[in-house]
Amino acid sequence: MAVWTQVGGTRGNSVLHWEREGARRQRRRGGFAAEGQSGSWAAVENPATGDALVLISADLRGRTYFEDFGEEGPHLMSSGPMPIEPNETKETLSWLVLCSDIRQIEAYAAALSQARQLP
Repeated sequence: MAVWTQVGGTRGNSVLHWEREGARRQRRRGGFAAEGQSGSWAAVENPATGDALVLISADLRGRTYFEDFGEEGPHLMSSGPMPIEPNETKETLSWLVLCSDIRQIEAYAAALSQARQLP
């Protein structure tokens, strides 16, 4: 799953948030590209509006990733290994949540990363 973000209507002042080994990290937009892997969630924030978009992987084998394309801003992805046998069907669950405050992302991530199926 790939999410091309423009939170609050612009990529101009985006801040990328993710976690690695339990430590929360962030990256302000700059002129250089970067990419990386997060744990179960990654988010993009617009500090001017307070809006944040968080992508949460509920798959135990899945991870979230981010790519920051410099001028084009940060974008989010979710994926994981999914071997499929002939005639087999599988599904994976990821959540995309628009938050009104960046402080909400960890609470959403803690709750939704545990939900393995839709209600």
